[in-house]
Amino acid sequence: MKKIIIAPVSGYKGETAGLQFVDGKAETDSPWLSQWFKEKGYTVKDSDEAAPADSPGDGAAPTEPQPAADPAPKKPGTREKKTP
Repeated sequence: MKKIIIAPVSGYKGETAGLQFVDGKAETDSPWLSQWFKEKGYTVKDSDEAAPADSPGDGAAPTEPQPAADPAPKKPGTREKKTP
C-alpha cells in the first residue's frame, strides 16, 4: 500500500533517501523507507488517509484568485515611457 511521507519542514522540495518531495510530501510503496522516515521524525500516512484532506469537497470553500499587488508608486514628476 502506498504511503505518504510528510516532511517535518513544511513546503520542503528536494530529494531525500531517493524520494522526491514536493510541497513537503512524497510517496513510497516501500515498508522499509516508511519505517526509516518515521524514525527520522517524518509523518507517515496511508495514501487513502491523506487523500480526503487534499481533494476538493473537503468542506473548505474554494478560494478565489487574488489580484496582483499594485506596482510601486511613481515618484512625482516622472513619466512613463510610451511605446509607439
